[in-house]
Amino acid sequence: MPLLSALAFSIQSYGFLGSGAEGPSFQFLMIAGGGAGGGHAGAGGGAGGYRSSIFEDAYSGASSTIESAIPIETGKAYVISVGAGGTGSGNSPGGNGSISRINNSSAGGSTDINSVGGGGGNGGPPSAAGAAGGSGGGHGTHGAPNGTSPFQGGAGTAEQGTDGGQSGPATSPGPGAVYNSGGGGGAGTTAKFKGAPFWTGPATHAKVNGGNGLFSSATGSSVERAGGGGGSSQQASGNGMGGSGGGGSPLNAPSGSSAGTVNTGSGGGGIHAGPDSAGGTGGKGVVIIRATAEAASTSGSPTASTDGAFFVYIFNSDGSITF
Repeated sequence: MPLLSALAFSIQSYGFLGSGAEGPSFQFLMIAGGGAGGGHAGAGGGAGGYRSSIFEDAYSGASSTIESAIPIETGKAYVISVGAGGTGSGNSPGGNGSISRINNSSAGGSTDINSVGGGGGNGGPPSAAGAAGGSGGGHGTHGAPNGTSPFQGGAGTAEQGTDGGQSGPATSPGPGAVYNSGGGGGAGTTAKFKGAPFWTGPATHAKVNGGNGLFSSATGSSVERAGGGGGSSQQASGNGMGGSGGGGSPLNAPSGSSAGTVNTGSGGGGIHAGPDSAGGTGGKGVVIIRATAEAASTSGSPTASTDGAFFVYIFNSDGSITF
């Protein structure tokens, strides 16, 4: 870690930059579980809510300002909850992801923060918006009238994620159907519509990619996480891509679309196949603690390491940490 970065953290840890801390504190990266992709004619799932107080990071969720470090309350266990990814279901919207949380109130402490689970992508009839979440799920278009304007995706949570993608403004051949479902929002950017404004053949079919994630140096290396799932299309050539950072890609096969990458909180890809086809599962979230003080005890088997003057604990599953 650069000397100036370590010095800046130490200064804020001891209360000289207005953090309110008067002793050691910890930084965190907390990502909730990603939403699942929609089934049948499915949209991509949104990434789980993304919150960062890592000094080196450029942004927290939705490209917002990074948060303040948390003062350490010695002897009061912080319970760590890591959100599961949402589950896909045939001919229906994908499930939302679960929250991730850091909480020591049960031990008499004052910390209780959480990230919101990613919104599931819409899937199957009727045409509808994706679910709201940390980042919103994409809009599904099965059954929409020919020539209709694109619809909006589910809403993202302020300072945690972005909105889900709109459906592509392309009519499919055949009566009464528009099969260009939106991608899920990512922690960094909304889902992106790419392609021709109307269906003119497989080569120009609309593509709706999942939104991109964000990079964090919580572990000492810069890693991108929390991408949105890609939206599916009636034609395989029109499928979007999963957003960078782990978003699942859509498929046009009954075998199912790809899941969001585990422990990145990314959204699952949508699927366009038979009525019983399920979208990809959302990626499980993660909680990373980076502190100037070494933990006295932990549970849940976090991965422990050091990064210069910092003690780093990676929770890929539920656990606790006490200083």
